Amino acid sequence: MVQGPAAANLLALSQIPVPGFTTIQGPSPTDLPGSRTSPINRELASGASVTYFRSAGFTFSNGYLELVDSVWLLRSAGAAATAFQSVVSQADVKNTTTLSTGPLGSLSWAGVRTAPTSAGIPAVQFTVVWETDNCVNQLVARGRDGGVTLAMVLPLAKAISAKEVKHTKT
Repeated sequence: MVQGPAAANLLALSQIPVPGFTTIQGPSPTDLPGSRTSPINRELASGASVTYFRSAGFTFSNGYLELVDSVWLLRSAGAAATAFQSVVSQADVKNTTTLSTGPLGSLSWAGVRTAPTSAGIPAVQFTVVWETDNCVNQLVARGRDGGVTLAMVLPLAKAISAKEVKHTKT
């Protein structure tokens, strides 16, 4: 099982390969998405979230401009499987296209949504959710449509998973 506080498993600023990011929120404690009174929240050992932002001209920007990483440690792998489904159901909203997560494994999900900004420039949001033993992760990357791709986001998810494996005890 993944051990320690959830914040120890968050994406670190030094792990972001694109320069110019700053931390704008967190790391801070967080509950699972949805109702705080949900039975699955009783199984939550700890949760943490961090938001990074990079200031760049949106019109011609390449790469993600905002990253939000959330990690929830559950008391068991079974509880994590239930929490995974809950997080995916919150992320898989109308106008979301489901994508393959490839190497993240069978307990993973990715979705993409696009919408125009107020200036009419297409924006994109990629959401990746995956489970590592008793740990559920959600990584959200936002940027200009065409400037950020799922192929840019998945290596960050793999880096987070590698950190969790280091914090795993049997």
